[in-house]
Amino acid sequence: MRVFWLLLIGVFVHSCGSIDEEDINANKTVFRYNEAAGISKLDPARTTSFEDIIAIGHVFEGLVALNEEMIVVPSIASDWDISEDGRKYTFYLRNDVYFHDDKCFAASEGRRVVASDFEYSFFRIVDPSEPSPGKYIFDNADKSEESNYIGFKAIDDRTFCIYLKRPQPSFLNMLCLKHCSVVPHEAIDLYGEDFRANPVGTGPFKFAFWNEDVKLVLLKNDEYWDRSENGDTLPYLDAITITFLPDRHQEYMQFKLGKYEMISGLDQSFQETLLTDFGELKESLDSTMTFTKLPWLKTDYLGFLVDTTKKVAKNSPLSNRLVRQAVNYALDRDELVTYMRKNIGKGASRGFLPRGMPGFDQLTVARNEFDPEKSRELLRKAGYAGEPIKLIVANQYKQMCNYIQRKLKEVGLDVQVDAVSKSVHRKDMATFQANFFLKNWTADYPDPTNFYQLFYSNNFAPENGPNYTHFNNKKYDQCFERLLEETNDSVKWSLCNQLEAILVEDAPIIPLFYDETVRFFSPRVTGIKANSMNQLDLSEVKMNN
Repeated sequence: MRVFWLLLIGVFVHSCGSIDEEDINANKTVFRYNEAAGISKLDPARTTSFEDIIAIGHVFEGLVALNEEMIVVPSIASDWDISEDGRKYTFYLRNDVYFHDDKCFAASEGRRVVASDFEYSFFRIVDPSEPSPGKYIFDNADKSEESNYIGFKAIDDRTFCIYLKRPQPSFLNMLCLKHCSVVPHEAIDLYGEDFRANPVGTGPFKFAFWNEDVKLVLLKNDEYWDRSENGDTLPYLDAITITFLPDRHQEYMQFKLGKYEMISGLDQSFQETLLTDFGELKESLDSTMTFTKLPWLKTDYLGFLVDTTKKVAKNSPLSNRLVRQAVNYALDRDELVTYMRKNIGKGASRGFLPRGMPGFDQLTVARNEFDPEKSRELLRKAGYAGEPIKLIVANQYKQMCNYIQRKLKEVGLDVQVDAVSKSVHRKDMATFQANFFLKNWTADYPDPTNFYQLFYSNNFAPENGPNYTHFNNKKYDQCFERLLEETNDSVKWSLCNQLEAILVEDAPIIPLFYDETVRFFSPRVTGIKANSMNQLDLSEVKMNN
């Protein structure tokens, strides 16, 4: 394995972007893919980007995990109990999980994971001196004497308890977040801030080498605890290599040449080549690749700043909810997805909560029918006199927003599209320079509260949360607060329908479409496991000759 490691890290990206794979051992199975956006850190407690999370998922694990059906399943915890009042979670750890071998341990051999490792790992998240974006996970932790005033504690080597102030049915889902992965204190002691580039976890793959902005290499963890349904030792792959070519066209050309086993996402530079107008792989390519689409817990929407104390919103026609409702009925979401997105995604017909969310079919509020005549009637009732309205968007969405502009013009709305850089878009929203904007929300965890929090008045952005519309509705807040603690499914979905009805009436946002994950694979690849959180599990992947 030592020789193989040297061969792998010898593979490099030339300045022109081509990849030399001649020194890969033909007897080893290496899964290769590109991450065009790059990776910034491999520390689960501190990660902030989706790209980091995918890579971290290969190396780290937590108490529990989400399977392909979005069900919480055991991971390092083999079982757990929840108290009758919903305020105490007791986890029972496996006794055969070991940290990866690393020089931070005695004799460089990884040790067994114990409950105190989770106490240490979770404290890294809540520690005020730590810059962890996962602190909100433990906002409801009961920091009483019983929990040693931190909200959780190890009872013994195999028993770990978490204490909550109030019942929180979404909490188990939140523990599946990669922030909650277990890390060894020895590695943090040794590497300090450099742990971001020297990760030590328990997952199916272990860290070997990272030349930042060039390549990350992960090797098979020969001591991995999990087994396949047939009892096979996992993982099957010998290694994963991730490159960071920023040019998506180059990435696609390398995939065509067999240099990658997978490409993710659909870039405009190759979408016409690969997909039909109906969003399916072209028949001529069936023998050269496979194509997968899955619902993604992500909703793209038009948002309105409805806080009229802000200058940009005070005298805007969009301060009238009838005008905002008119925008809703002017847009044909199915047409937008068909012509602007090659049928990747689904028109947002049911509201803000996305397709793929467990229980999505329980939503009954119809909100997004296409009715241009109703839109025109609403504008007449609102007394709209043709005042110009500016829509702020990030550059990559300009084409789609030009389409939206045309559709709104057909009902009489004068919309000007201002396409700006991502950084300017973020700044304009954070400083309230925009009252009409295109945005999206991607789930942190698969529970409706993660989406409906965007309109809770205690979550006003930018200081207190993600409510960039500054929507403030007392009835909405009351329903949302009840939803946070509700354990009865029928009551829970009744509350969700009430929340959607309020959003339809007051229209602080206009949902456009529910996104889908898109991936292309080499036909040699089997055993890919993915879910609607856009997670990627390579532990059971095989590669056929």
